[in-house]
Amino acid sequence: MVSSCPRGRENDVTADDTRSLFERRQRAWVTRDAAALAATYAEDCVVETQIAGTLKGRAAVEQAQRELFASFPDLAMDQNELLLQDGRVVMLGRLSGTDRGGTFTSPGTPFQFPVVVLHTVRDNPVVEERRIWDFSGFLLQRIQRDLKVAAEIQQMLFPQGHVVGEGFEVAAASVPCRSIGGDFFDYFTRPHGEFAWALGDVAGKGPPAALLGASLQAILGVSPTSAGPASILTSANQAMLRRAVPSRFATVVFATLSRDGRLTYSNAGHNPPLVVGREGHRWLRQGGTVLGMFDNVTFEEETVQLTRGDRLVAFSDGITEAVSADGIEFGEDRLLSCLRSNLDLSPVALVARILEIVQQFAKGTAQNDDLTVLVMTRT
Repeated sequence: MVSSCPRGRENDVTADDTRSLFERRQRAWVTRDAAALAATYAEDCVVETQIAGTLKGRAAVEQAQRELFASFPDLAMDQNELLLQDGRVVMLGRLSGTDRGGTFTSPGTPFQFPVVVLHTVRDNPVVEERRIWDFSGFLLQRIQRDLKVAAEIQQMLFPQGHVVGEGFEVAAASVPCRSIGGDFFDYFTRPHGEFAWALGDVAGKGPPAALLGASLQAILGVSPTSAGPASILTSANQAMLRRAVPSRFATVVFATLSRDGRLTYSNAGHNPPLVVGREGHRWLRQGGTVLGMFDNVTFEEETVQLTRGDRLVAFSDGITEAVSADGIEFGEDRLLSCLRSNLDLSPVALVARILEIVQQFAKGTAQNDDLTVLVMTRT
């Protein structure tokens, strides 16, 4: 806080006097004595504080301090260092306590942050003071709290990871590289016993990508149940263009599975899913370009027959582009090898195994992209 005070008198206070004054102030903080603390100020002081605003006079300082002690029963000020020069005093300290009322962060959260207090001392009371609270810690806590809530909401938007239906079993999981990510997957029920799923990756990371991903999930979720994958992706592309989010696009695979095992899919610029069976493998590449970038584009779709025991694996680029400590990408060949050697695993176990192998491969490096895997088997 900044206070103005009378001029014209020489300051004959010694450094020892000033140290003694600040020892009294520290004792008043420890004993939570608002009156004793206020007594160290001049009667006509003016104080500016980020919490209580501008305080004029000793009485106002005392009242504000009482309210502060009442709001934060365990509030403590640790005085770490005093810098003295010509009646100017800089106190470096740390304020700590528990935010019981949720003034700065969530209720009941302990806090501590650095404090710098600038004083002018004349005739031994404090006549000028400016308190500088470093609230960056609080801001970081708020951001972390909001991101935690956002991550919980994003997980709620994902469907139940494991589904067993008539003639199929599917499982999926997504591991964001930050608190929340731009990858998503979703399941949809359709007429005549069909089951549909989508897996996508929005350009970018963090909250902006997650918000667009949630929007795209909603767009796909309200698509006509009679429409095919290519038509659904065409409509989704137009919906994204109408929202005109600059520099944002998404890759998506949308697929339907009939009761007799016919898989119809369309791929909008996404990593091609992989079907692996006892007789070999194939990549599902039919479709078109990414969503949200070009107008008047159309998509193609393809139907393939899945036989019992076939494993279909859809994934985001974070899987194949994971990099080892030696700078080598995981790649499609390692993914294919992983699938071939684990065909006997259930979809749930295979999802976990793929994530485990990729994370072990990239051990010692920062995860730079979301990791999302969906496994479907024909039963």
